[in-house]
Amino acid sequence: DMLKTGIFMDSMFMNKTFIAERRPAALAVLKAEWEARGYWHDHVEETNQLMADYLQWPVTDLASVIGTNGKSLDGGIYMFDFDEAARTCGVLEGEPPFGLPNGSMAGSIALTNDWWIKLGLMTNKIDPAAGMDCSLLGDLVASGYRQSFTAN
Repeated sequence: DMLKTGIFMDSMFMNKTFIAERRPAALAVLKAEWEARGYWHDHVEETNQLMADYLQWPVTDLASVIGTNGKSLDGGIYMFDFDEAARTCGVLEGEPPFGLPNGSMAGSIALTNDWWIKLGLMTNKIDPAAGMDCSLLGDLVASGYRQSFTAN
């Protein structure tokens, strides 16, 4: 049920000046993120071992956090693929996972903000649109980039 709220999502943060002045580089960074997720999906054991080695963790600990099927972990993470993220941002037609409406990213940010206020981590309500920019995802969609995968 928690995944249906959309409040447990990864984010990529980029400086607005970087996006404005080096947009092709920003697009390349964003695309590399999705290609890395695809590589993990296709090579889960190898990639989990690489991350475990880097973190100096047992691979079993890493697997207990991110899973072993290249997509999700019951009671834990669910790795959006590019198409799911683009739909959540509202830049690609279709339904995101978990019954989230297309373009629901701002609503998920608002819900997170509400919870952070309730938990005393923030004091003010923010405008979600002021802190998000789905235009890079939209540019990748317009270029024809797509990625969709299910659990192995």
